[in-house]
Amino acid sequence: MTNDRIAVYAQLANQIGNTPLVRFDNLLPNGNTLYVKEECRNPWAFNHYVRVYFALYRHFEEAGVIVPGQRVYDFTSGSAGIAMAAIGSQLGYHCEVAMPAGGEKAREDAILQFIPKEQLHLTDAKTYVDGAASFNLRFRARNRDAFFFNHSMVMENGLPMINPIVMAACGNVAEEVFAELSGVGPDTFVAVSGNGTTQLGYGRRLKELSQKTRMVGLECFESSYTFEKLYPGRAEAMYGVTPEMRKQFPRHGLPGTSFPVHFIAPALESSVPLLADEKLVWWWKTIGAYEALTGRSVPADAIFWDRDIPDELQGYGRTTRAGYAVANALAEETAGQSYLIVAYDLADRYDSPTGR
Repeated sequence: MTNDRIAVYAQLANQIGNTPLVRFDNLLPNGNTLYVKEECRNPWAFNHYVRVYFALYRHFEEAGVIVPGQRVYDFTSGSAGIAMAAIGSQLGYHCEVAMPAGGEKAREDAILQFIPKEQLHLTDAKTYVDGAASFNLRFRARNRDAFFFNHSMVMENGLPMINPIVMAACGNVAEEVFAELSGVGPDTFVAVSGNGTTQLGYGRRLKELSQKTRMVGLECFESSYTFEKLYPGRAEAMYGVTPEMRKQFPRHGLPGTSFPVHFIAPALESSVPLLADEKLVWWWKTIGAYEALTGRSVPADAIFWDRDIPDELQGYGRTTRAGYAVANALAEETAGQSYLIVAYDLADRYDSPTGR
């Protein structure tokens, strides 16, 4: 890498990270404290993937794998694609982004701030993230020079493996939290399970720094993928929903968190042993589908991510609200504890209705 490019990366690096850790003393019951790590304050894309893609671009350019002006692409439910396009536009890359149709148009609009419309590819809405594999095959066949970032994993000898560059970038978030808390980790970290990259990246490093910290994952009830990994057979026994029935639920309103998929997510698999618990979150659209499929009422202790969100958190994205809902439920059983959630993005990245 030339001295000029080193200077460009150094300038961008100075603007990324060191995001605020905001303390709320009155949002949880029983004298529990809530901390929100505002990854939504990263520049350009305003989400947690800014760190990840900056690290990926720098790593692959230093290694001579990519060069400015080259075509690069990735598949996303929204946030990752915004960050890839935002960082790529700063660095002079030709970015192509694929995402499932039928999602949050606000995310499409955010991506289109950085790339032309013809470079945003919407795949079949019914396949959701499963459409990534078929898109990759088609796109690769037509664009042999294009570089596939594949932020959720790396392939080694044909096998999916954890991406160490992504893990290191996410680990920096945990290190900042630990430093901001003066070397004392939170009692509980509530993490969105998703494809596992942030859950493992943040959580593993946080637990290395603070042995007392317990990690509780969350995902949408419509998926229960990680829940099933942690508690085999429990979801069907508790809720009467088989894996096949889950395919009949409408797509949930928390893109990037979870949904039935059929590919291996190595970071997610590796994060499961670190979890002390996994919580399922519900929303209003789940109710009718659940009752119609099972003939049952929604459990009385169901955690709804779209209810009773404090005004102080309204500006954060839905995944942050889901984190709060889980932390609030957990705090009912503790006193004087500290809870950490991440503000992955902002409320303006969602535009589908949430009300009843």
